[in-house]
Amino acid sequence: MKSLWSQLQSNLMPLLINEYSGDSLLNGLNTKLKGLERLLCIPAVIQNKLVGLVAVANADRRYGDHDLELIKRVVAMFSMAIRHLQDDEQLLTQQCRLRDLAAQLSVAEEQKGRAIAEELHDSVGQYLSMASQRLKMLRVDQPPPAATLDQSIDLIDRAINKTRLLTVQLNPPVLYLLGLEAAMEWLTENSQESLGLEIEVHDDGREKPLSDSVKAFVFRAIIELLRNVVKHSGTQKAEVHLASKGDRLAITVKDRGRGFNIEAGLPFDGSSFGLFSIEQRIISFGGSFQVHSNLGAGTKAVMLVPLAGAKSENG
Repeated sequence: MKSLWSQLQSNLMPLLINEYSGDSLLNGLNTKLKGLERLLCIPAVIQNKLVGLVAVANADRRYGDHDLELIKRVVAMFSMAIRHLQDDEQLLTQQCRLRDLAAQLSVAEEQKGRAIAEELHDSVGQYLSMASQRLKMLRVDQPPPAATLDQSIDLIDRAINKTRLLTVQLNPPVLYLLGLEAAMEWLTENSQESLGLEIEVHDDGREKPLSDSVKAFVFRAIIELLRNVVKHSGTQKAEVHLASKGDRLAITVKDRGRGFNIEAGLPFDGSSFGLFSIEQRIISFGGSFQVHSNLGAGTKAVMLVPLAGAKSENG
């Protein structure tokens, strides 16, 4: 015996019964409902799938086309509400998946950065140092002037310094040994050479315990935001503010450059994706990220991340 639900599921058609006993529509159905005389049942269908039903029974008069149309309207609103709930659930699932992917990407970037830093230090840096030393030894035997040789040595020394800067940016030992504040002090001293930017760091002096993963991400995110300053602001100065706010660390990167229309967004040159990636990664930590900007008034990016031991908003 088929159930009423199975019947509706198979044909997805309304069921209108005014005489319960002996109605041909009920043949073969398990409908032993006590006291049932009249029944009007409309299936709620989404993408050819039965998701619910609305039924009324035992009116003091026979059901007609007017009743059928009225219940159909109710079912349409019911189906729309279910569809919206499904869309919201799908959106939430996609957002969670996107944040997971952003977190995986960030971890992969950190691991790759460490690997590249080790390779730069162990091979490229060593080769350049050896070449510089040999050229300097060769210069001793050269009669003056040896301008070309001096220029070659100078270029190699610059390459060595640049390699060291890149190595530290990719895998800063000071960050893991002494913390974010010490890493920012190093960045301040080397920002002109490594980023082409003069930065001021303002620290509230309070303790800021961070896990290694959050610490590494925050440092890279600050560098990414400072690079955006170089690309878009039209100024060579920026400020970084570090402040503990309850169980969160607030990191603010701001400039007094040209600014931009926040509603229009950044031009798609990688900067917009960089900001999106930062936002998704911070959300995965249980923090937040906001960018404030106006034309002619500069730009301010604010990151809030949980301090070590703080409860994540995402569980």
